Amino acid sequence: MDRRAPADLVRIRALERGAAARPAARHAVALVYPNSYHVGMSSMGFQLVYALLNSLPGVRCERGFLMPEGPTRTVEGLAPLRDFDIVGFSLSCETDYPRAVEILRRAGIPPLAPERDDRHPLVIAGGLCAWLNPEPLADIADLFVLGEAEAVLPALFRRLSGEEGVPRGRLLASLAELPGVYVPRPPPARGVAAVRQWVPDLDRWPALAPITTPRAAFGGRAMVEVMRGCGRQCRFCVTDYGYRPPRSRSLGAVMRAAEEGMARVRSVALLGASLTDWPHLEEACGRIVGRGGRISVSSVRADGVGAGLLERLAAGGLRSLTIAPETPAARLQRRLNKRVAAGLVLEAAERAAEAGFAELKLYYLVGVEGETDGDIEAIADEVRAVAGRIPVSVSVGPLVPKPRTPMQWAPMAPEPELRRAYGILRKRLSGVPGVRLGLGSIRAAILEATLSRGDRSLGRALVEGRVPRAAREAFALRRRGPEESLPWERIDAGAGREYLWNEYERFRRGEPTPPCRPASCAACGVCGGEGR
Repeated sequence: MDRRAPADLVRIRALERGAAARPAARHAVALVYPNSYHVGMSSMGFQLVYALLNSLPGVRCERGFLMPEGPTRTVEGLAPLRDFDIVGFSLSCETDYPRAVEILRRAGIPPLAPERDDRHPLVIAGGLCAWLNPEPLADIADLFVLGEAEAVLPALFRRLSGEEGVPRGRLLASLAELPGVYVPRPPPARGVAAVRQWVPDLDRWPALAPITTPRAAFGGRAMVEVMRGCGRQCRFCVTDYGYRPPRSRSLGAVMRAAEEGMARVRSVALLGASLTDWPHLEEACGRIVGRGGRISVSSVRADGVGAGLLERLAAGGLRSLTIAPETPAARLQRRLNKRVAAGLVLEAAERAAEAGFAELKLYYLVGVEGETDGDIEAIADEVRAVAGRIPVSVSVGPLVPKPRTPMQWAPMAPEPELRRAYGILRKRLSGVPGVRLGLGSIRAAILEATLSRGDRSLGRALVEGRVPRAAREAFALRRRGPEESLPWERIDAGAGREYLWNEYERFRRGEPTPPCRPASCAACGVCGGEGR
C-alpha cells in the first residue's frame, strides 16, 4: 500500500466543505470517479449522485478517485474499495475506462465480472458514457444505470434492500427487471434490452453540489446546476442528444440553491450546456451580485452575450469568458447545425473587453468530415481578429463522432489529417500577440472514439491493457452504413435510428434540421414525447 495516499486524502478532506459523514448503513457504496480528484470534483453529475445516495434510507456513500500510486481509498473513511458492498463508477469520458480497470485491479477486485463472486463488491457503472454505449464495459460492470440517477437509484436501492443475502446471479436477475437497469450478462436477445430514464421536473431535485473545494475547476465555488441538455441540435453534441429532452430549473429553484451555497462560500458557479438560453440568467446573476456574491458561469453562446449580462458577470468578479464557436466556416456550420452568424464572436470579444474581462477562451473542432484547409485557416483568422480586441486562450481538438448522435455513422478523421490541421494552426498562430494555443491529444481522441463506438470485445482488451490497432480501424476510423447493426442499439436512449440517419444525410448535404411537426413526429427525442 502507498502510505502517502491516506495522508493526501486527509489534506484534501481538510479543504472540503459539505462532505457527508454518515454512520454505518445497510448499503455501503464507494462512488468512484476514475480520474484525479480535481477532475472528479469538477463534475456536477458526480457530486449530485453522491448527494442523492447519501439521502437514500439505509445508504452510506463515500467517494474515491484514481490515486497516483497504490490502491484507491475513500476520502471520507480512508477505506479500501473491497470493504464496500457496491463500487459505483461515474463515467463521463471513455478514456477513463482503462483507469476504472486499473482501480479495480489495485483494489484486489477482479476486473472481469465473470471472475467475481459473492465475496466481491457489486460493480455498477453509470454516467453519460454508460447510456451512450455500455457494451465496451459489458464484461467489466455487473450492471449499468441508464439515464439520470434520480430516476433510477431510489428504486434500485429499494430492490437491493428487499433482496439482502440473495446470491449474486439471482440478485442481478431481479435488478434487471427495473427500468433503467441493464444487466449485460448473459447477452440479451435481439431488440431493446433497457430504456434510458430521465426526470421531467428538475425542480424536484437538488441543484446545489454538496461539496465545495479549492481543488476543482470552479475552485472554492458553490456549483449550481441550471439546466440539462441543450436543444440547439448540433449534430456532434452528446450533451444535446444524450440529455434529451432539454430541461431547465426555475429561477426560484436556482436562487434557493445559490443562496444556500453563498451561506457556505461567497462564490457561485452557474452551470449548463446552453446557459445563455436560460431566460433568467441575467436576472439570477444580478441577484447573486446584489447579495454580495461572486459569480462564474460555464461556457456561453456568442449570440447570448449581451451588455447587461456581461456587466453583471464583471461585477461578480468574472474575468474570463468561454465560448465554443467550433468553426467559423459557414459551410461547416450548416453541416454541423451550428448557428453562430459571422461576426458574433468578434462582437462578443469587443463587449467582453469593454466590460473589463481579461481573457476570452475559445473552443474549436478540426477533423469534421468534408473539412478543407480553408476551413482550418478560417479558425486562425477568427482567432487573430479576436486577439486584436482581447487576449485569447484557444483550445482545439478533433471531432470525436459519438453514439446517439447523427455523427455515429461518420468516420473519425485519420491521424495524418488531424496532424496536418494542427500544423496549419501552429503556423498561422505562432507568435501572434495575445494568443495562447492548446491542441488536444490526437491519439487520446482516437482512443475515445474507439471506446465510445466499440462492442463488448473491448472488455478483455481493456483488462489486458492494450486496445489493438484493428479495433481503432473497426470502431473509430470506419464509416457505418444504414444497414449495419450498432452495438449500442440494445439501449433505447432517445432519438430513433431513422432520425439519426436522416440527420447524418442532412449533415453530408449541408442542410439544416427541419422544424418540428408534432403531427408527424420524427422521433428526435427533443420534446420527450412518445414518438421514439
